[in-house]
This record gives sequence, structure tokens and C-alpha cells, in this order.
Amino acid sequence: MELTLIEKSIILGTLLGDGFLQKRAHKARLRICHSFKQKQYVNWKYQQLIRLCNRTQPPKCKNVRLGVTYSFHTQSEKILSYYHTLFYRSNGFKKINNQLIDHITHPLSLAIWWLDDGNARIDCNAGRLATCGFSLQEQKILQQLLFQNFHISTNIVRNSIKKSQYYLYIPSRHFSQLIDLIQIYVQQIPAMEYKLGKPRND
Repeated sequence: MELTLIEKSIILGTLLGDGFLQKRAHKARLRICHSFKQKQYVNWKYQQLIRLCNRTQPPKCKNVRLGVTYSFHTQSEKILSYYHTLFYRSNGFKKINNQLIDHITHPLSLAIWWLDDGNARIDCNAGRLATCGFSLQEQKILQQLLFQNFHISTNIVRNSIKKSQYYLYIPSRHFSQLIDLIQIYVQQIPAMEYKLGKPRND
């Protein structure tokens, strides 16, 4: 199976964000899970990846300790094992390496990453990416990726409570650049438009 540009871009953005790949022999399957409040977003992803879901069930709800989730997984495909190698260490934890700079080049990947892990500030035109699961060196790679491929400058900020963790902060001018790149995709999912932040007056 050959993936389309749209499918590749969504998978890459999802794996930068909340998506999880489960290795199964020489194949892998993608699991997408969000809060039930993001049902429309999950349904949108499902429709975009429908070719990978012909042998699986549609999204469904599940009660968990912290609330209700809404999720689905793709069927196992050999092509997805490549992305497992790209994104995962042998211990099963995600990794960020320089190879990703050559892969995360489409604004749709950026949009999905933002919808999964981004938060717009409510007091100004700026935002942050919740990259706290990655090391400082991995943060620097993500910072380079954003600047080299999308001309977005970021600051690496230490978490004020968990000092060993960091996140990427996007200041005002570059946050506007981000929104210009992703809004055409985000607007396909009205329930997620709040992620675009406060409307600008320019």
C-alpha cells in the first residue's frame, strides 16, 4: 500500500502529537485517541485515513478514570512499520531525530501537531507546544525543524514546576505565521477552531 501525501502528513503530525504506533511483527497499526470533547476531530482523522481502516471498527467511546475517550485504530500495515522505526526507540518510547526535518515539511503535518499538542494563549497572540516528553536536545531538533521548514522561530522554555521538562513557546509574530499556515486545515474542523487563538485585528 502506498500512502497519499495527505495520509502521510496526517500520520506524521499525529505521531509528533498524541498518536501511538503499535508494532505487530513486520507491520504496525496507528491508534488515535482523544477526549470525547474532540469527537469531531477524531471523526475527521478517521475519514482522512479511511483507506487504512477498512478492516477495523469506527471510532468509539470508552470510559476511563479521567473521563470519556473517543478513539480508533487503523489496520496493521507494513508501510506503518517504517514510521515506527522513524519515531520509536527500541524501548518503545518516542524519539526525535534529525531525520524528521526531512519528513515534516507539509503544513498539514504542522496543523495536526498543533491540534494535538498546541495551546494558544488567551491573553495575547502567542502559543506553546506541549513537547515536555522530549529531551532538551530533542527540543532543539524540533526548534530547527520549525524554523527550517516553516520559518517559525520558537523559544525553548523550562517548565516552572517540573524543572527537567521543557516546551516550545511561539511568540506573537511567529504565532501569526503558524496560524496563516494551518488555518485552512483547522477550519475543516469547526470544533477545533479555538486552537487558532484570538482573532487578529490586522
